Amino acid sequence: MSDYFMDNSPPSGKGVPDNSAGTAIYKKNGIITLEITDMNNLGVGVGHTHDGIAVFVTGAVTGDKVEAKIIKITSRYMVARLERLITASKHRIDAKDTEAEVCEAPQSCGGCCYRNVKYEYELEVKRDYVKNAFRKAGLQVSVKDTASDYNISGYRNKAQYPVRQTKEGIKAGFFASGSHRLIPCGECKLQPPVFAEIVGFILTFAEKHGIPAYDEESGKGILRHIYLRTGRQTGEIMVCLVVNSESFPYEDTFADELTKRFGAVKSIMINVNTKNTNVIMGDRTYCIGGKPYINDILCGVRLRISANSFYQVNGNMAEYLYKLALRLADADKNTAVADLYCGIGSIGLSMAKYVKAVAGVE
Repeated sequence: MSDYFMDNSPPSGKGVPDNSAGTAIYKKNGIITLEITDMNNLGVGVGHTHDGIAVFVTGAVTGDKVEAKIIKITSRYMVARLERLITASKHRIDAKDTEAEVCEAPQSCGGCCYRNVKYEYELEVKRDYVKNAFRKAGLQVSVKDTASDYNISGYRNKAQYPVRQTKEGIKAGFFASGSHRLIPCGECKLQPPVFAEIVGFILTFAEKHGIPAYDEESGKGILRHIYLRTGRQTGEIMVCLVVNSESFPYEDTFADELTKRFGAVKSIMINVNTKNTNVIMGDRTYCIGGKPYINDILCGVRLRISANSFYQVNGNMAEYLYKLALRLADADKNTAVADLYCGIGSIGLSMAKYVKAVAGVE
C-alpha cells in the first residue's frame, strides 16, 4: 500500500474511471482543481474529484482550494503535487505572520510532515488520526486533546545528515522525501542552532584536507553521514562521523580542532560503514576524542548515551510521557515494573525510586 494512501481510503468501488460511462479521463501531468477536505497522518492534503476519486496532494492543507498536477494514477486513487494555491486555508501558516514558525528550507526537503500547518491544527489532525484508528478497529474510545509543551523549534537532541559531493563542493542536509536526492540544509528549525555550526565546521575541514564525500553509485568516497547528539539538561554534544573506510583521515587533527572550536563537544566518535546499504550506522564504532558517551538527565536520572543508544529525541515530551505512564500505572512501593525493549532503560529508571523493583529486558 502506498504511503500516500494510508488511512484515507476512497469510497468503496470508487477508482479512476475509464471512458465507458462518459466520465472524465485523468492523465499524468494533467492539472485538476480541488477543494482539500482532509489531511492524512503524513501531512498530505486529501481532496476528491467531482466523480469521487481520492487525490492526495503534497503541500496542500485542509481548507485550501488548489490547482494540482497529477503525478501518479492508480486504480483506487491519484497522487498530485500542489501547483497553485487558489484560496489559502485558515489552517495554513502565513509567511507574513511574524510569530509563525516558517521554515526556510525548500519544500522538497520533506523532513516535516506538517510544515505548512499552524501548530494548533496539527494537534487536531494528530488527535483525529488516533480517533480514526480506534474507530476502524471497532472500538469506541474517548481520545483527549493532544498533549504538548508547545516548544516546536530546536527541541530535537539528535540529527543525522547525509553528506554528498556536489558541483559546489561537499554538502550535507537531508534527503528529499522518498528519495536519496540530497537537499542541502543549513540551520534546521527542529535542531539546536549549534548543530548547523558543527556541520559547517566538519564540511570545511573535509574540503580543506581533501576528504571526499561518499558516492552511493560508485561506492567510493569516505564521509557518509554526520551524526550529532546533545544532552538537553547537560548541554554535552557527541559528534559521530560515519565513514566508508576503516578510519578517518587526520583523526587527531580533527578531534583537536573540533574541541577547541566547540567546548560543548565531549565525545567524538567514528563509525565504520563500508557496506553498500541504506542503513546509516555500521557495526564498529570507536572514540577519537573525549568519552565514548555523553551524559543527560531525564526525570532526575543521569544517563550515559552512546552513539548506538536509543534515546527519545524530544526530552521534554519524553519526561511528560514517562510521568504520565507512572501515574496511570498507579504504581507504588509494592509494584514490580518490567521495562521491555528497554534500550538504555530510561523508562524503567524514571520509575525506579517510586516502585519496589525494576527489571529491564532488551
